[in-house]
Amino acid sequence: MPFAKVKKKIVYGCFLVIFTCLAAEVLLRIYNPFATSVTGDRITLHTNTEVVVTNGANSLGLDESVTVKKNSLGFRGPEPPANFNEHLTIVTVGGSTTECLFVPEAKTWPALLAQQLQSSFNNTWVNNAGLNGHSTYGHIKLMEEYIQQLQPDCCLFLVGCNDVDRPDLTPSDSTIDNNHQKWILKLANNSRLANVLLNFYRHNLASKRELTNNIHFSLRGKQPRVLSDSVILQQAAQRKALVQQYGARLKRLIDICRRSTIEPVFITQPCLLGDTTDDLTGIDMGSFPFNQGNGKLAWTILQLYNEETKKICQQNNVMVIDLAAQVPKSTRYFYDVYHFNNEGCQKISTLLFDGLATHLAKKFPSHVKN
Repeated sequence: MPFAKVKKKIVYGCFLVIFTCLAAEVLLRIYNPFATSVTGDRITLHTNTEVVVTNGANSLGLDESVTVKKNSLGFRGPEPPANFNEHLTIVTVGGSTTECLFVPEAKTWPALLAQQLQSSFNNTWVNNAGLNGHSTYGHIKLMEEYIQQLQPDCCLFLVGCNDVDRPDLTPSDSTIDNNHQKWILKLANNSRLANVLLNFYRHNLASKRELTNNIHFSLRGKQPRVLSDSVILQQAAQRKALVQQYGARLKRLIDICRRSTIEPVFITQPCLLGDTTDDLTGIDMGSFPFNQGNGKLAWTILQLYNEETKKICQQNNVMVIDLAAQVPKSTRYFYDVYHFNNEGCQKISTLLFDGLATHLAKKFPSHVKN
């Protein structure tokens, strides 16, 4: 009799789990409040949307609230012009440092760059295809599934930080995650509930690596963490294989662009951390505790990826703008470790214009203003 009761409880428990999952699946198909840019291993762009983001009054150099609009392409920026082929068309591709989710449209660096380019080029159209959390593998998917068909004249790739320490991404992958997780991705492609759970898992991984947007970030009140140079060098050496895999993905992006007659331009990723002092707070950014290490280690590792970006571009005769070497490490320009505030976007757009305008004039002379 006791065994029968236990068996009955187990069966009833299984029934409740199955019923709850089915009910959640149905509800998510009717209304999904957890809209994401990835469904399993596919990019999902949410078109013609408008969301109000509240930053609060104490955010570092940001507006208190921001209205984020996505156009009919699912990008930030103006609608494609009717005479698309007669314009100098540019799409910026990257993660959250490109999307600039907490910055008003007119103040994002892609929008500010567009304004500056319009002073030198006729009929300029720029769209922001940055997607929060996306790495180079997500960029490959975006290029293959959307941007190749749009066929802009130029793509700007701000890359690096979301690829750091990503062992799940290898050249042989045909999915967002590794080959051992293909069954999960197949399930997520067909189940709204599975996809929501998978994306919560991905977001949690990014949070642990401190790559998500943090509008309440503060340098103050942290205990300095000092690491020896030998430890930093050892940690950097362990990333060699991952950096090489990253380089292979960059090469694939270049190949996709060239097959589609799109001019690729790559941009290295700046960072607040490094062996320096923040000029506004006086805090040492080298010993600032970050993730499981400190600022000096994080910058050393990110620079491995930035150097790989420059190397791959040099080998393939592709323009690269070393933004990481040009943006001052100051909370004047960053609201957290990686993300730019309003003044930072203004600084970046100016730095990019200085390097980009000459290159575009050579590649697309017919669009240059007299």
